[in-house]
Amino acid sequence: MIFLSYDKGESKDMKKKNMIIIGVIALILAVSVGYALFSDTLKINGTATAKGDFNMTMTCQPGLDTSIASAEDMMMDEDNGYENDQCSVDDKTMTFSTGLKYPGAQRSFTVKMKNEGSIDAYLNLDTGLTSNVKTCYDANANDTFEESECVNDSVPYVFEISVAPIGYEKSDGTKFNFWTGSEDQISEITSEDGNSIIVKPGDTLYVLIFPYFNKLVTGSGNFNYKIEGTYQFNFTQKQ
Repeated sequence: MIFLSYDKGESKDMKKKNMIIIGVIALILAVSVGYALFSDTLKINGTATAKGDFNMTMTCQPGLDTSIASAEDMMMDEDNGYENDQCSVDDKTMTFSTGLKYPGAQRSFTVKMKNEGSIDAYLNLDTGLTSNVKTCYDANANDTFEESECVNDSVPYVFEISVAPIGYEKSDGTKFNFWTGSEDQISEITSEDGNSIIVKPGDTLYVLIFPYFNKLVTGSGNFNYKIEGTYQFNFTQKQ
């Protein structure tokens, strides 16, 4: 467990920076599953009530976008042990998949969520992400996943999926991440209560999705697992 705190003497901006980092940690959802071939679907939903255009668009790329953050910044391992990785976007739905060959393997996917509208979009760090997963294991090693080999659940502590906002790009091309960005930069895109990231018109939020095979797993034999699921990012506007 990670604890972050601040002294009463710290500035308001410093408090907001700590709050957004805590929120980022809260949004990193470790979904424990047992598989070596991962596929998943991600959707963006939006709610708009005020005047103006509310429009979030999405693109994706395999791998960590090092223009926004490095593995060292995030204190994570470099991608390794992956195969057959891909991602694609169809309107508001993003699909990605990768094979992972051994314990300790991982593959990152960077999702860019751009505000193409004319009003601010808010992503709540407590309620902004929901998920549903399905896990399959090729028990008979025939390279197919039959319905009898699948369960609508996950297998804890074997394989994990983490999802977290990692950085921000302004409409003028200025980029920063949530580890090395300044207090002013982070405060500007943090709601007053510290619970939401604000994506302003023309700006882009970077989110990292990285399934990884728990390096503490031991054993031998067939590691041919698959997981399928749906993730939804729920953007809203300020009420």
